[in-house]
Amino acid sequence: MRESDVRAARAADAHGGDEASVARDELRTMDGYPHHWSGAFPTPATESGPAAPVPAGPFAAALAELALTVRRYTAAEGSDDDDALTVITESAVALIEGTEHAAVVVPRGDGTLQALAAHGGLPPLIMAAQNELGVGPCLDAVAGTEQLLVCDLGTDTRWSAFGARTRRWNL
Repeated sequence: MRESDVRAARAADAHGGDEASVARDELRTMDGYPHHWSGAFPTPATESGPAAPVPAGPFAAALAELALTVRRYTAAEGSDDDDALTVITESAVALIEGTEHAAVVVPRGDGTLQALAAHGGLPPLIMAAQNELGVGPCLDAVAGTEQLLVCDLGTDTRWSAFGARTRRWNL
């Protein structure tokens, strides 16, 4: 058994087996300054104190474990950012019910998209279609600050050319 696994087992015993509490405690001390938690997300300490706590559920515990896993990958000798991004995309597929594909997408200087990491075969095709057409939900998402919700690209009128191009993929 690895030393990290032994530490995790001891910490879980100390918290009565609550994985979310264990993960939060490990993250609190990871970067050397205290964090307060609001649900699954750590927030730095402020003068007025932390936000009202939100009970952590299984998804919060999974996000905390993902943060720890990414931290371990980036701290490991010989690892790089690509390793961390791969962990993020694979974890998104594992954590989000119904998800089969995922990508970490960034804008390029020329206004197109680049997938830094992808899980599944569709993300590169989707990025290529948006880049070629110049329209699509990812292009709008990286250009703005608002959250976009797309329930069915086949019926969404915001990107009709993109929806028509990708209809065969049932997005």
